[in-house]
Amino acid sequence: MTPRISPATRDELSPENVARIEASVASGVPGISADNAFWTLGRHERLFKGYCAFAVRLFNGLIPRRDREILILRTAIVCRSDYEWGQHRIVAEHLEVLTVEEIGRTADIEWAGWSDHERALLRAVDELNADARLQDTTWETLAKGYDDGQLVEVLMLIGFYHMLAFTVNTVGVELEGDDLESVPSQATEN
Repeated sequence: MTPRISPATRDELSPENVARIEASVASGVPGISADNAFWTLGRHERLFKGYCAFAVRLFNGLIPRRDREILILRTAIVCRSDYEWGQHRIVAEHLEVLTVEEIGRTADIEWAGWSDHERALLRAVDELNADARLQDTTWETLAKGYDDGQLVEVLMLIGFYHMLAFTVNTVGVELEGDDLESVPSQATEN
């Protein structure tokens, strides 16, 4: 897909926004470029400023990194977001929170091999995508291991990455580098 909105150039943005984008790029996971997303989202300076603050809060949030990456990868699957999938497959590997095999299993129809808590995370993404709310059994399973703040964070994290998927999918943000993979073709909802 040809981008509907191309990444901005330095000359098109304010010095403050250029600095914000450069700081966002520098604070990311080493070896992973999100330049296309940041320079595209940066076209709306006020929203991008808030986006960056919220993203940092979520990335350094209350829930374990492993759980966060399970939620993000499953969101990439249900939203068919090649950009999110490509980025976070590498993030999960780099942070050593998921194995390559586990990353692939986030796309499976059957969620064999996951704990009850991890299956509830995967279900949470699907349920919010389908019905904009969690079923009682999913909520109760997550509440066994999370406090109220963590439960709120799960919902906000999934919503944030849905919003990002809607944006990058629609405007056509291109993957950076040859090592980023698209959403697996066999990926389906559970």
